[in-house]
Amino acid sequence: EEIEAVDIRPEKVKTEIPVLLAPGWGSTPEVFKDTLRIMSERERRVLSLTHSQERNSGLATAGPELLKKYPEEELRKAFALIGLLWAKGIKKTDVIAHSEAGINVAIAASLAPERFRNIVFVGPAGLVGKDSFPALFKRFTVDAIRDGVRMMLGTAKPEEIARLARAGKETTRTFFKNPLRSIRQAMAISKSDTREMLNDLHRHGIGVGIIHGVDDTIFPMRKVQEAMQQSEIDGFLTVKGGHDELYTNPEEFIPACDKLLEMLEAKRNK
Repeated sequence: EEIEAVDIRPEKVKTEIPVLLAPGWGSTPEVFKDTLRIMSERERRVLSLTHSQERNSGLATAGPELLKKYPEEELRKAFALIGLLWAKGIKKTDVIAHSEAGINVAIAASLAPERFRNIVFVGPAGLVGKDSFPALFKRFTVDAIRDGVRMMLGTAKPEEIARLARAGKETTRTFFKNPLRSIRQAMAISKSDTREMLNDLHRHGIGVGIIHGVDDTIFPMRKVQEAMQQSEIDGFLTVKGGHDELYTNPEEFIPACDKLLEMLEAKRNK
């Protein structure tokens, strides 16, 4: 299938390993436009993609054993990630995985570990244990309402308001391309548990780091910290802010992501 992707290549790069920014539920590279720009300004080649909402995209080669092991919608996205790397001739990549992407990136790295070097999970889904769709939907709604109130009251910065509006537009557009699939994706998020997968990735030599906002209401910090007690990771960074700071406040978040990637690489070299 065709993959709609963004590939930004600075004239000067500090490493030949690119960064793949994997978007979460309903998000596209347009949502992360400023995030991608700021990462490229830090002398990194950076890629991202739009996951297809077409009816039969992405699972032509999936055997029944994979469909039994992984949620269908997340497996579909994992195939797209691997397909992008293959199409671009990228033998190995670092990854920044936001929200739902924490699930499909973990699956992709489990299926093709040789393609992945370090992964930074930002506000990742799948670390709070088995959830329920109604509870997840409620937290997502509360978070959206909170952002809407901040926009109306003018308590958010102008650039943050513009980024939230852009994200809302893209999420709505993606949802209505295939509402049933969007709902199935949300249900897959609520049922996914990636803790053991992260342990396996760590044991296979893939660097694993997590960045989580203390005010994240969709995946609460308390539950993530409890999950970390059962996980093998290389770095955990607690930061100010909520769930969507990666695209609403990239000026602060991207340096943190870049620093954690450098730390993971230094640890690997040591």
